[in-house]
Amino acid sequence: MQTELIRYDTAKRALAELISVDEVKLIRDKAIAIQEYARRAQDRQMELDACRYRLQCERRAGELLTETVSIGGDRQSEKAVSSAVDTAFNIPPGISRDQSSQWQRLAAIPEDIFDKKVESLASPLSAKAILNNQRPVPISGYYEWYTPEKYIELSREVMGSIDLDPASCPEANKIVKADKFYTREEDGLLQPWYGNIFCNPPYASPIVDRFAEKVADSFLQAILLTNNSTDSRWWQYSASRARAICFTLGRIDFVNANPNKKSSPVRGQTFMYFGNRSDKFCDIFRETGMVIKI
Repeated sequence: MQTELIRYDTAKRALAELISVDEVKLIRDKAIAIQEYARRAQDRQMELDACRYRLQCERRAGELLTETVSIGGDRQSEKAVSSAVDTAFNIPPGISRDQSSQWQRLAAIPEDIFDKKVESLASPLSAKAILNNQRPVPISGYYEWYTPEKYIELSREVMGSIDLDPASCPEANKIVKADKFYTREEDGLLQPWYGNIFCNPPYASPIVDRFAEKVADSFLQAILLTNNSTDSRWWQYSASRARAICFTLGRIDFVNANPNKKSSPVRGQTFMYFGNRSDKFCDIFRETGMVIKI
């Protein structure tokens, strides 16, 4: 039975590559079974290892659940999205609301602190014990993530300027420096669009769908930054109208007001270009990843 539990450090690295909550939960459930087997067999070390791995699984699941709601998007999350953890859209079957909340709180603990707590366990411990003395963190809408400056400057170089960011907030615009931006309260979907547009909308549906499709239909020069959701209807719709696409090499490390907080997107990103400078876009964004002119 012990051979079923991969070495802890190797298994932890493998977990970081998983992008499906279902996959992580399956491994977590297996760790629980091994933990129970070890308890009955009175194998203390195996029980501890399984417990540690289970907690790492729960933290990774929490990261993925959090990403589904809030990662990406220069505009702050919609109020409707902040409670999305209660919906089937954000909680896969087999995961309770309490589990989702608890796992996302585990994900909110800085990784170095979490690792020290887990690795220093002297006996099997529940997630609740790890959370002791940890300040609860709202499930979404607490950490906001913004586009790193280097991508903004590449976009500005392609288009010549950024006249409008229709899905933004004051903090994000300190980086984007658009001449005009619309906040959540103003609802950029209802406002006039003009000039050269940079748009990195919130990545939760149906908000991302609406922004992506409006960019595609705007007939303006624009760069749209979203998750690489190639299987979604809105992504394919937008891509079919783009003039060029950049598939990022690696995942973008979105930035936050807290320099010690790092994002961990569940998938890569794409920049879609709309306009008549597709050759220039490909030349400039080639350093970011694979580019395709359409």
